[in-house]
Amino acid sequence: MLGRQNLKLTVMAGAVGLLTTPAAAQTAAQPANQGALPQVEVVQKKKSSPAPVAKKGAPAQASSPAPQPAPEGDFAEAGPGGATRGADGRPAGNSPSLSPVSPSTGLLPSNLQDFAGAASRVTSEQLEEQRPLTNHEALARVPGIVTVTDDGLGHHAGIGIRGSNFRRSRKVLVMEDGASINFSSYLDPSTHYTPPTDRLENIEVLRGTVVAYGPLNNHGVINFQNLNPFGTPGTVIKGVLSYTDDSNKEIGNYRHVRTRQNLGNVGVVASYSGSEAPGSWEIERLRYNDFYGALGFRGSQQDLTISGSYNRQRDNYDEDNFVGTAADFFANGHAKPSALFDEEGLQFNTYNAEHYNLQLAHNYYVTDDTTISTRIYGHNHDRRRFSSREDGPAEGGWMRGREREYEVFGAESRIEFANVPIAASIRQDIQAGVRYERHKLTNCTSFGRVGEVLDGSNSGNCRSEEGVDGYEDDGEIFEYKADSFAAFIQSAIHLSPSLTVTPGLRFESYDVTGREVFPGTESAKSDHDHVLPGIAFAWEALNRTTLYGGYHQGFAPHIVRDVDLDGFPLDEEVGDNFQIGVRSTAIKGFTFDVAYFHSIIDDYQLKEAYSNAAGDGLYGTLDEVEIKGVELAARMESAPFTGGPWNFFGEATYTYTDGKIKRGSDSIFDFENFTAVDQDVSGKRLPFTIEHFANLTVGVAYRKLWDASVTATYRGDFFTNAQNTSPLLCVDEEAATEAEGDGVFTGCYGGDEMVGGKVDDVWLLSARSNFNLTDKLTLFVAGTNLTDELYIADLSDGAKPGQGRTIYGGFTLKFD
Repeated sequence: MLGRQNLKLTVMAGAVGLLTTPAAAQTAAQPANQGALPQVEVVQKKKSSPAPVAKKGAPAQASSPAPQPAPEGDFAEAGPGGATRGADGRPAGNSPSLSPVSPSTGLLPSNLQDFAGAASRVTSEQLEEQRPLTNHEALARVPGIVTVTDDGLGHHAGIGIRGSNFRRSRKVLVMEDGASINFSSYLDPSTHYTPPTDRLENIEVLRGTVVAYGPLNNHGVINFQNLNPFGTPGTVIKGVLSYTDDSNKEIGNYRHVRTRQNLGNVGVVASYSGSEAPGSWEIERLRYNDFYGALGFRGSQQDLTISGSYNRQRDNYDEDNFVGTAADFFANGHAKPSALFDEEGLQFNTYNAEHYNLQLAHNYYVTDDTTISTRIYGHNHDRRRFSSREDGPAEGGWMRGREREYEVFGAESRIEFANVPIAASIRQDIQAGVRYERHKLTNCTSFGRVGEVLDGSNSGNCRSEEGVDGYEDDGEIFEYKADSFAAFIQSAIHLSPSLTVTPGLRFESYDVTGREVFPGTESAKSDHDHVLPGIAFAWEALNRTTLYGGYHQGFAPHIVRDVDLDGFPLDEEVGDNFQIGVRSTAIKGFTFDVAYFHSIIDDYQLKEAYSNAAGDGLYGTLDEVEIKGVELAARMESAPFTGGPWNFFGEATYTYTDGKIKRGSDSIFDFENFTAVDQDVSGKRLPFTIEHFANLTVGVAYRKLWDASVTATYRGDFFTNAQNTSPLLCVDEEAATEAEGDGVFTGCYGGDEMVGGKVDDVWLLSARSNFNLTDKLTLFVAGTNLTDELYIADLSDGAKPGQGRTIYGGFTLKFD
């Protein structure tokens, strides 16, 4: 703790020292040259008295640190309150570097050059160039992010930021149009849904100092931005066919159609996306249908957007994976079931889900410098996963269901006061907001009768009793609720045209109640309050070269569904998070962004790589972990140098992460079923933290006619247990196992329970090419895992292979 306090004090002292140097004071005392302020995005119009700001161009790139001004739009008239709007309808002006007040318009300013933090934006143009099948592929080119795909479509999300556990993205705040789509950020933040890539306008990633958003803000925030009804009108039809090696269901298809139209000051978006595709195991089949709509109204001083979506997921997919030695895994390949699986009936295992999402967003432009943004939002996610027991219903067995329903309702209001004078030449932009959310989780363990098939249309019985009415197991129902109140305030203080300091404070208060509905009546409650400070700065030390950094305290609530009610009150992760970085677009045709990050997190929640005998995931807590590392993004293009029709380009992102357990102990087994030895794991590598992750691309483009690129992605090795065992570690799930030596258990045979080990590194090769036949019709072809590597993607209830070589191609037709 002493080391952490010293580090915190050093950063704070450095920031204060920077503000009080003679050079800074002298600059601040001079009249501000408003024309030197960077172009960034705010909701309201700025006063016209200062000199106009010259717009800065930016090369198109995924994780670009470059300014990215929004293009001119054709929607109706100029925006409310005089704000300039781009083709996507989002405000784009010449304001200082503070996040837009309305999350419905994005989390980030349109110009990232002088933003006080590490941030990236993947644009729709970049998505069209890359042709990713999944959001995972699109995010792999963003520094600080690692992605692990275990389902082929990336719906069962595996996204980590700056060392966080990627499994189901539980430690990352995942948002859609500014509202969290983690199932329940205060009860269970698992993420098995993200919006289809084809209906996205941008993907934003915010890392480092996070004050305006929470919880789950130790590592970073991802925001998926849907098509905005205030954008350029047009219709798109897209069709794709794919082929996947090592699958019984080789052929897949992807389909998408959308339209965006406007009449006067009314805009509308309607979108459909769907897919049926192979998975990682040969018998997996992944399916979804997604519908999205938005309706927007714009007046002279306000705008209103109502949007909603429905996503239906039906997957032949489960989380029972391969148990055996690593040699057995590679000999077995993608086959499931096989002789090395004890259980039959795996073909009946399915994942079924419905996701409903609704949001109302209203912006009121009180004056040129005052904006109020209000949102009301909610989502309902009903997920039902079914798996066979005793060889499944076709062999005299039965099925079990893990059925969970998540309900979230929230309301938020934010206000911004821009151009508030502090002194003659110093101004600030103040933002504040309040939010209330109500969360509910109903967690049911259900069973079917002997011989009964459970699926998306036939759920199990949550109140089943062993030996009664044909049931062979006992069901159970738990209900959890959370009420949360959050507030924040932050201010971008412009000490000079090149130096902005942004202090802020976030307050979080929430309470969690848990209740056993069946078979018992036990209940418990846990109350929590946090005051989370933060401070960030951005200094354009040289022309278009910005030094940025900051500190913030973040937190993550504990997952409740696998904590016994007598284990309340709940632990929480609380972290001190630091960063320092530099980004530059000073050299024509070359951009880069590099940052160092350092986090110290108490009571770090660790999910084991295995489940107990009842099929419940197991969670433990490590006293303290330390995560530090470096992230880098760079891009070079030839066209800005040559001015010719050909553009040769290279893009690289790399993240190094050193995650260590500072203090903590862990046991291999749960105490109900096995004799376990509690082991001190201090000094071990942090499980599910990937040390090296790189995405390297080279390509060529000719005017707007044709482009092609090749990407090599390196995913480094990682451990899935705190003991850092290698090779894979298993136990016999039917009987207690004796400890050998210092308590390390051995085994790993068919029918055992896999409890973790080391997952080896892998290089994966992908490529794509686009050919624009006309202004309206584009043909494309792409491929992933082109060398058809057989590798372990993840260890969770056994080893899961990555998807085999996949080749896909299709067309995009655009018209008015």
